[in-house]
Amino acid sequence: MADLGKKFTCFQCAAKFYDFGKPEALCPKCGANQKTAPAKPKAVKKENQVGPGLSRDRARSPRREDPPWVSIMSR
Repeated sequence: MADLGKKFTCFQCAAKFYDFGKPEALCPKCGANQKTAPAKPKAVKKENQVGPGLSRDRARSPRREDPPWVSIMSR
């Protein structure tokens, strides 16, 4: 298979394209230079999302049991 270069998704118009190994990755649809793309936000680890003062075990809600089945049909 031919080397198409690096695959990009344009940050302005969301078009997908390959750079064909060129030094500047320009979107063929809108012409945006992909080097000027805004920085991506870093993902927050799940361990840090528990909240202040709570351990992971205490942050989880207790497991609920299913309610008993009740028939709505009368005989």
